[in-house]
Amino acid sequence: MSDETDPPNAKQIVAKRSNRREHDEARSPDDKAMLVALGQQIRAARRSNELTIAQLAAAVGLDPAYLGEVERGRANISVLTLGELGRAIGVTASALLGA
Repeated sequence: MSDETDPPNAKQIVAKRSNRREHDEARSPDDKAMLVALGQQIRAARRSNELTIAQLAAAVGLDPAYLGEVERGRANISVLTLGELGRAIGVTASALLGA
């Protein structure tokens, strides 16, 4: 019997990666470009504040691996999370969006 606090096993990790890959392939080129541009903005702002991924992730309650995926344009984040990231690095969500 599996408890919700048990770490994922190898099969679950592979299935999750496979599902993510299929979802990524379904994105349009414009969507991919938008996510990459957003990730680059987040990375640039983080670096200009001399923060590591681990430090920024901890400040907003994200997993560092997930934040790395966001910075590489491989993960989509919510607007609320974008706002939290902006506040943590001293910029607006609009600035991160390039607006």
